[in-house]
Amino acid sequence: MESRLHESESKRFKFIFPYYNVLVISSIGRAGGLLLFWKKECDLTIQNFSSNHIDFVVKEENGNLWRGTGIYGWPMQHEKYRTWGLLRSLKTNQRRPWVCFGDFNEALYAFEKAGRRGCNNSQMEAFREACNFCNLNDMSASGVKFTWNNGRRGTANVKKRLDRFLTNADWLNMFPGASFHNLARVASSQL
Repeated sequence: MESRLHESESKRFKFIFPYYNVLVISSIGRAGGLLLFWKKECDLTIQNFSSNHIDFVVKEENGNLWRGTGIYGWPMQHEKYRTWGLLRSLKTNQRRPWVCFGDFNEALYAFEKAGRRGCNNSQMEAFREACNFCNLNDMSASGVKFTWNNGRRGTANVKKRLDRFLTNADWLNMFPGASFHNLARVASSQL
């Protein structure tokens, strides 16, 4: 989801993936930027977006509707409350099966971090409270445990699980076999 791309690069994606639609929200410097692409035959409608989210609705062939929201959480400690506020505002009038995914820039639990310095318990608690308010539950993932790594060696290395999928019960009931897999790091500080 976090792309670090500029909107002008969407033409390249359209050329490489001609059977897909693409929405690129430009990065600000080297941070953020969002990318969502979907098959052209998919009945997907963008509801709204910002530099930190893309909210959409999908209509399945059987007529069922579900909602998806891609998130890029504010990375600065003093702005993380804005991510939790965004989640809460997206919950307003939410009645559909809902999956919310992306880089939340925060762990939910202390065991999702390895390395020096402890976790910010108040930030994790605020994240959990926002999830509870929105009736969103964390989907467990297979693959690598941590999705972010600061790239340093030895005792200076810090790893965290920042990327995740959150779903409400209705979405899991609609897609009971759903799962996701964290891939190993290839490039960037994201895994």
